[in-house]
Amino acid sequence: MPCCGGGVNPGIVPTYINQLGKDIMLAAGGAVQGHPDGAESGVKAMIQSIESACQGIDLNEARKNHKELDKALEIWGIDDRL
Repeated sequence: MPCCGGGVNPGIVPTYINQLGKDIMLAAGGAVQGHPDGAESGVKAMIQSIESACQGIDLNEARKNHKELDKALEIWGIDDRL
């Protein structure tokens, strides 16, 4: 199983899923611990990003309904390599 680590954050999740598929492991450390509202919000933001990407929902659309994801994307941005 491919495992992506180092620089993994909610804004890059769609790129990884698009390039590697859904059967991957995302080792998000700094993006979880570094969320300004704490680690719990960091986990929520990652889950929100993963669920959105798996459903084909654009992150800019998803962030409108998820405050944790929105705040994370303010910090880390959205990867534009899709």
